[in-house]
Amino acid sequence: MSKEGRKPEFKALAAGLVAESCRESRCLAYGLGCSVEAHEYVFIEHYVNEATAGVAAALMSSFS
Repeated sequence: MSKEGRKPEFKALAAGLVAESCRESRCLAYGLGCSVEAHEYVFIEHYVNEATAGVAAALMSSFS
């Protein structure tokens, strides 16, 4: 399946990831942005320290 065909799956997974991440006590802010053309997505993460960051990248690696 093409990446374009997986967009709904990605958006659902990303929305759940954003919601879960925002509930973490070590997470100060977490969001998802996309380009005007909606071809590129960016996670914006702000954690208490670097040791607690990076979880989203590991979880989303199947979409790279």
